[in-house]
Amino acid sequence: MKALCAVVLACAAAGPAFALSPSEVFEKVAPSVWAVRGLDAQERPFSYGSAVVIGPGRLITNCHVLAKAKSLQLRRDNVSYEAKLEHADAERDLCTLSATNFTAPAVSVVSAAQLKVGQRVYAVGNPEKLALTLSEGLISGLRSEDPKLPPLQTSAPISPGSSGGGLFDEQGRLVGITTLIVVGRARIAQNLNFAVPAEWIAEVPERAKLQLARLRQPAVQASAAGAASAIAAAEGMPGVGTTWKYSYRDQRYPATARTFSVRVTGVEGFDVRESLSVEGGSATDTGVINAKALRFNPKRISNYSVQELAPYLYPSDELAKGLPTPQRPENYPATATRQWQVGAAKMQSEEATTVPAGTYKTVRVEVTGTLPNMGPSMMSAPARFQYTAWYAPETNRYIMVRHKTWNGAGAVYSDEIVQLLEYRAVAAAAPVQDAKADPAKSPPAAAEGLPAVGAKWKYSFRDQHLRKREQVFTIRVTGVEGWDVRESFVGATGAAVETALNAKEARFGARAIGSGYSVVELAPYLFSSELGKSAQQSPASYPSGALWKISAPRIVEEEAQVPAGNFKTLRVEVTGDAPPAAGLNLSFPKRFRYTAWYAPDVRRYVMLRHETWNSTGTKVGDEIVKLLEYSAN
Repeated sequence: MKALCAVVLACAAAGPAFALSPSEVFEKVAPSVWAVRGLDAQERPFSYGSAVVIGPGRLITNCHVLAKAKSLQLRRDNVSYEAKLEHADAERDLCTLSATNFTAPAVSVVSAAQLKVGQRVYAVGNPEKLALTLSEGLISGLRSEDPKLPPLQTSAPISPGSSGGGLFDEQGRLVGITTLIVVGRARIAQNLNFAVPAEWIAEVPERAKLQLARLRQPAVQASAAGAASAIAAAEGMPGVGTTWKYSYRDQRYPATARTFSVRVTGVEGFDVRESLSVEGGSATDTGVINAKALRFNPKRISNYSVQELAPYLYPSDELAKGLPTPQRPENYPATATRQWQVGAAKMQSEEATTVPAGTYKTVRVEVTGTLPNMGPSMMSAPARFQYTAWYAPETNRYIMVRHKTWNGAGAVYSDEIVQLLEYRAVAAAAPVQDAKADPAKSPPAAAEGLPAVGAKWKYSFRDQHLRKREQVFTIRVTGVEGWDVRESFVGATGAAVETALNAKEARFGARAIGSGYSVVELAPYLFSSELGKSAQQSPASYPSGALWKISAPRIVEEEAQVPAGNFKTLRVEVTGDAPPAAGLNLSFPKRFRYTAWYAPDVRRYVMLRHETWNSTGTKVGDEIVKLLEYSAN
């Protein structure tokens, strides 16, 4: 802490100095600003930001840049260093890092008390994963009326990747750490960029200790580098560390036998985060499952894919009882051009079921589906499926799955079976309870930034390739708990269909809108929030029977014009390629490009375009969706 204070106090007495030119400021401070990357368990980068050197082998950055990273890396040109988290002041979003053998020079610091509105400043960071960049602006405000925003407001442009970078005065002294950009707080809002005062850096170690002490109190467990406002696990959810080991094989092909393990790595409300390891290999984060959502969730097991239907829903007696009847599961992996007609999930009475892990009382659930409009050229492809799963409340998950498919000629196409081999339970942490509160009657509060109940979007849909007539559909929010958003979807039939999704999940979902079409949506609430700006993981569950190789999202800011108006948006582009076998039938898509424009103003996307091509390069789909109307509640 003394070293940090010395950095601040060294320049407290600094007298007036001549202003440096922009190029001189950049030359002075550039050696002290580095790129920081968060790496996953396989050492693949998934989050990007900037960091400023504040002392020998020590840097400062934003905590949100580091969230969920398994390891950290500092980079500059072709030089990289491993970094470690030292202290985390999550409340102010400031984290200090340490790096051994790191000799980059430290910056000098000036107090925000010396700043004046209208004073020229320079932001230096690594926006959009680009190399070190300088942007120029003014101090446009020294206090924010919104207590949730940092106190320094500047007109110096800041982009994703600039988080944790430096805001410098005309003498090249650090005045703040750039921390966020506010897009579209009102439709006329522009250039709303913020930084935290640099003198807060000296307070990080002590504040971090106090926050860590509070987090270690009974029934309050959270990561110091993670979000400062984690949501307690809902009652009945498995504990962090609970593990299930399964066997998988296609009974028609014995060589397909595999084992895989699923482990709970986090629980917030009804959101369960999992990791997957195959054949005892390293674990991979597979994202978040909304325990209340009746949807299929694919897991890749080597060259195969296991379909899981709502693994935590049916083991919970209370959640299963609350299901509307009948309800049809979502997200069965159809082709990109045809949507499966999926029947309602049928729950059977309790029965005893034996698997290698033991004998359990289970609830058997069966779902069937057919793929309509099967032409002669598609007779060898799956046309019908039967999915049966046995869920055991004792294990908080399914213990067996049988997934059987038939082709268009009626022959068995696949017959997959999954069985529980081992189960290891870890008790869930007791939720924090108010003395007067009944936890059974108090669902998790809505997470910040999500739409209100009653928010409504009306969209148009058109296939530009086939020039079909325009269709209209409407989405309305009917409930929000934590990061779970429940929606009512009304398409061409006029009947409302209830669905639920996890707002933090980078996942595709398909909605049937009538006339044989489906709308493919990618994480409609994620990229319209601050979380979306740093989302770098490849999306899951592209609606196709093939295991697509999907790119990480490419994110840029731009304006978009739709019938509902002009909006400042994040444009997100994702591309994908199917494996060679998926391109043998020329009517099947082999490549796709998905582009969506997400507007914080409306808390959702305002436009999307979904293009597909077959193996010969011929375009086979070009769907576009545009926002027609929006009401906040």
